[in-house]
Amino acid sequence: VMDDRWESEVIEYGAINITGYRIVDNSKKHVREFLEEWKKLDPVSSQGAKDNISAQAAFMYDAVFVLVEAFTKLLRKKPDLFRNNLRKGTPFSNGTRGVDCNTSGGWVTPWEHGDKISRLLRKVEIEGLTGEIRFSEDGRRQNYTLHVVEMTVNSAMVKVAEWSDEMGFTPVAAKYTRLKPTVTIERNRTYVVTTIV
Repeated sequence: VMDDRWESEVIEYGAINITGYRIVDNSKKHVREFLEEWKKLDPVSSQGAKDNISAQAAFMYDAVFVLVEAFTKLLRKKPDLFRNNLRKGTPFSNGTRGVDCNTSGGWVTPWEHGDKISRLLRKVEIEGLTGEIRFSEDGRRQNYTLHVVEMTVNSAMVKVAEWSDEMGFTPVAAKYTRLKPTVTIERNRTYVVTTIV
């Protein structure tokens, strides 16, 4: 996973052929705006706030965003839906006290709103940090893209391909930046190169 921060000042990374993927697309405007705010967070009070967001944190952010979207739609349609589910601090389901989560009997009584919430979660379509978020009927994420990147000799990440669930692997023309030589090589001069094995 190449979304996590790499120490670009460690030039030895450029000598190794490192290829991986990125899920967070920094070229999108809403992602850049989010990352600008992310950088402003205090790393002491907001652990994990760095220059870049990790893939794991981006997935968590998007998951919460999906839940908020689904529950917002649900409560907009039926604002009183959960009114009978909490009485004096005690949860109720189908008119019975408590929500039974004991699977030892081989069965679980589902929460009365579980199917509605599940259907709404599958209908969510939003643009998150990890790209377009859309689900199939069976709840699998669909229509997403991973950016395949490799590290250059100057420890920069360069996009070399894309992988999507619909198109598969698609190479792209990589935009490498050339290293600027720090020393010019003089012609008509003898250079001695030695190695120790």
